[in-house]
Amino acid sequence: MYSAVLQRVRQKVRAGIYHLTQHAIEEMNHDDFFVEDLGHGIFSGKITERQKDLVTGEWKYVIIGNSTQKHKQIGVVLKEKHNVIIITVFWKVSK
Repeated sequence: MYSAVLQRVRQKVRAGIYHLTQHAIEEMNHDDFFVEDLGHGIFSGKITERQKDLVTGEWKYVIIGNSTQKHKQIGVVLKEKHNVIIITVFWKVSK
């Protein structure tokens, strides 16, 4: 459904045109994720949800994908502008 957005996000991440917020860095550390996990999640994942930012009115997207760690999925919440802004990262518990 959001394949064009996902394609643009992947191109920007591949080119290094992204920014990690301090909150995203803190959450990555808290959940024992590394930058490699973040990239792998974006490139292996799918956009599962689109949300409207209540403050800015901009769209943000939730990507769920596989991390590099066995049996551990990663969730990534981001905005796509001229760059990709990684807002937060979380550990997606598999059912």
